[in-house]
Amino acid sequence: MQYAALAPAEAVERISEESLDLRWFAYEDVAGVADTSVVRLLEGTLARL
Repeated sequence: MQYAALAPAEAVERISEESLDLRWFAYEDVAGVADTSVVRLLEGTLARL
């Protein structure tokens, strides 16, 4: 299961005890760092904005 969330521009990432790594990516950079399922999730999310 995957989820998409939109963070406000002033949001700051914070790693919890459950996370090993966390960072923000610009929309145009996602295809270079994620697999096709994440790219499709992003495209579907942006289409609903």
